[in-house]
Amino acid sequence: MCNAAAISMIAQGIGGGISGYGTYKQYSSSAAQQEFEAAQAVQNAQLAKQQQGLVQEAANQQISNIGLSTSQQLGAATAGYAGGNIMVDSGTPLTYRMEAVSQAEREKAATQRQADLDKWKLENERRSLLAQAAMLKRASKDTRSAGKLAAFSSLLGSGSSMIGSYSASKK
Repeated sequence: MCNAAAISMIAQGIGGGISGYGTYKQYSSSAAQQEFEAAQAVQNAQLAKQQQGLVQEAANQQISNIGLSTSQQLGAATAGYAGGNIMVDSGTPLTYRMEAVSQAEREKAATQRQADLDKWKLENERRSLLAQAAMLKRASKDTRSAGKLAAFSSLLGSGSSMIGSYSASKK
């Protein structure tokens, strides 16, 4: 009878240890997944930051192209007027030049406004991703702590069962 009780207690101890270890590993796996997702969120935030720079570079290039195109149009118009002995500083030629410059400035401003809007959206996305990463990192720590507590609780439960079995065998 004593041997059966001893074997039962040993089996309970081993089972409790395995159960506690399994619980710990399960929580550790969840924490590792959260850490991976946090790292991905940080990496995506870095990409959003890089995209902000690319958006501004593209806008700068487009603004430069608008200026170049306007200069070429004005140069061609001025040469045409000059070839016809038309004064370019007054009347229709001046009005055309002023309207062309004004239109170019509106296009440049619209391009910059769109770039600013796109950068603002990317900045919001970046901040959201960093906040998500911070929450995931915190959740990972909490999950690891919960895993340790659950494993410890499992071990305590097994220990309690072993004591109960030991007490029953002594009666």
